[in-house]
Amino acid sequence: VFENQIRIKNPDDEENLEIYKGETNMNNLKHGFGTLTTPRYVLKGNWRNDQFTGWGRKSMRNGDTLEGKFINGELNGKGIFKNKDGTYVGDFENSVRSGKGELTTKNYHYVGDFKNNKLNGIGIIDFLTDGHRYEGQFEKNEITGKGVYKWKNGEIYEGQMKKGKMDGYGKYIFEDGKIYEGEYVNGIKQGRGKVIVLLFCFKTGFIADLFDDLMDEEDKKDWIME
Repeated sequence: VFENQIRIKNPDDEENLEIYKGETNMNNLKHGFGTLTTPRYVLKGNWRNDQFTGWGRKSMRNGDTLEGKFINGELNGKGIFKNKDGTYVGDFENSVRSGKGELTTKNYHYVGDFKNNKLNGIGIIDFLTDGHRYEGQFEKNEITGKGVYKWKNGEIYEGQMKKGKMDGYGKYIFEDGKIYEGEYVNGIKQGRGKVIVLLFCFKTGFIADLFDDLMDEEDKKDWIME
């Protein structure tokens, strides 16, 4: 291994100029520790036979960074990704966030599954701006599938979700203790369902008011009051 070697590639082409400073082998290939500077990114870390392999860091010109174990120039296994929006710590496949990971941004904190750089699978997300939390399924960065959504005021929804809205069958527990179980479409109660209230709520006129507030005349025969 030869130390402190400088190699310049495409010296007359500024758009593709590459400068390497670091260790090389007897064949003058990048081998050992070194830094490669290009117009688009900087690679700093370990090299093996001219390939960026081993622990290292890739710094993009826009400020994004990848750090971890690289294999032939791609991050694989555990690593860290940082950009202006936040920080990801977790699994990578060919420099793509895939597997288990944790993502922290100024708006939310997520722990769970990733696929193709997106929230995908099972996870937990805490919304930092309003204190809400969702635990359940995600699909391509959307809250989609079965899960539990908790509001800061104590209200809870458990059931099917689609693109961040209640959609399908679910149970909603209100702040005052009332429970609605039934169907939702695009975040709105629609279809068959039932309301469960505490016994002390049964007063003259209350049940009728409650029914009128939650459904139309056509659907009342389908509801159950317990």
